[in-house]
Amino acid sequence: AYESLRKQLKKSLDLDYELHVPKNPYIDVSDSFGQEKLYLPFQRENGVATLASAAYADPYRVKSQLLKGFRSVETALKNNVSEDAALFVVLPGEGLSEEAYVSLGKEFDEFYAFVQRHDIYMESHEHLIELGDSVLQWCQANAA
Repeated sequence: AYESLRKQLKKSLDLDYELHVPKNPYIDVSDSFGQEKLYLPFQRENGVATLASAAYADPYRVKSQLLKGFRSVETALKNNVSEDAALFVVLPGEGLSEEAYVSLGKEFDEFYAFVQRHDIYMESHEHLIELGDSVLQWCQANAA
């Protein structure tokens, strides 16, 4: 998903691409809890964002991926890497059973509420082009 979004953003952002999509999507931070490598592939003035995938049938794997993404942006905020943060999520497409889709929907709704309580912006889309458009808008928006 990251490579597809990166290519889409390179076309859309043109000369501003390197301002918003760092060559190395990882940032190392150290705090009283130790050292951590944060996955932050998108940025804007005073903001960082990560990408997580919920495109799995297993709800535990989805929850793990979402929490990993949340951890990156929350740790960035707590360590003053950035003043604001966003989480972009790839949603599962077709091919899931109705039961799996309902189960994942509940997990995702709970997670979305959790992220909102922490004042972290979140967007999710099933299609990468739509997700890329959301990342582009976030990158180009003035810092809040």
